[in-house]
Amino acid sequence: MKYLQKIDNNTYCYIDNDRAVRATLSSIINNKENFFSWEPIDKEILSFYLCLQGKFEEDSKLKLLKSKIKAFIRSAEIAGINSANLQELCPEELIREFVLLKEEELLKSSSKKPENYDFLYDLFLFANKIGNQELNVPEEFPRFIYYDIFGTVTGRFTTKKKSFPILTISKEKFLKPKKDYFMEFDYNAADFRMLLALLNKSQPKEDLYSLFLRKQEREQTKKYLCSWLYGNNHKSDKELNNFFGPEEILEKYFDGNFVTNPFKRRIKCDRFHALCYLLQSTVHDNLHTQAMKFQKEKIAFTRHDSIVFDLSEEEVEKEKLQEIFENTSFGWMKSNIKIGENFGEMK
Repeated sequence: MKYLQKIDNNTYCYIDNDRAVRATLSSIINNKENFFSWEPIDKEILSFYLCLQGKFEEDSKLKLLKSKIKAFIRSAEIAGINSANLQELCPEELIREFVLLKEEELLKSSSKKPENYDFLYDLFLFANKIGNQELNVPEEFPRFIYYDIFGTVTGRFTTKKKSFPILTISKEKFLKPKKDYFMEFDYNAADFRMLLALLNKSQPKEDLYSLFLRKQEREQTKKYLCSWLYGNNHKSDKELNNFFGPEEILEKYFDGNFVTNPFKRRIKCDRFHALCYLLQSTVHDNLHTQAMKFQKEKIAFTRHDSIVFDLSEEEVEKEKLQEIFENTSFGWMKSNIKIGENFGEMK
């Protein structure tokens, strides 16, 4: 049995009794995060990973094993041996003992599964699938997107080190599809439409922001609406308060200490942040629930509140994709669509 199997130059997979854990070389040695950045790829192991609440102290035996492994690595470096394969640097029995003890420590630290475990598991697989898709970018850029699905309190994705910075980079022409076109879908006024959905109110068929245009331009109206919604000063505008009624949903989703969205994501917060966390987490979870409906079509990546497909000319079926995207578990939601031959020229 192989206890630590090399996947690529910096990634290993530990396999035991049909359970697998993927880990980077640095995470095995340096242990900087919960379970030290190990990313489980098995459902049973993942359940323990999701349940960890914080860091835990290593016992003396584990510290000793880690010191021995580091000593072997240092010796190899002094001898001029450059290898990312840990099995070439350390005795296999030492690695095996270290990994077994680490797994045992994880199991002892586990607690009850979160209510949204199944959703998180599917989300993990979705992000992992995108992470295995090579991007069509110039050589000087990272070629893969590595999402961290636990990077924010609301569940919005962040990216890990060595990832292509898809969430922070501007829309650049050099990012091109592997096939013929990028096609991007997002929801019109997503946070406000989700607020209406949670209140069981009907969705306007027109651009939602256009309903509140006064003397300002659309972008100014958008900023004003967001400031009103998340500034918790809802009584300041009677028209908006009557149309949206944001305070009503807090009675349903906020218990004074936690907000729980319809996807069972539970977030500790105060009342000031409750509405923001509820809407943003629900918008995010809804977007990725919709994304996971697409099996045949290749999703290149998700970016904030949008899905970007990589499609051949024959696969560009705008109406079909739009219908799937707009029909959510909350009912119909108006979407915006852009298409282009690169990410910087989407129209």
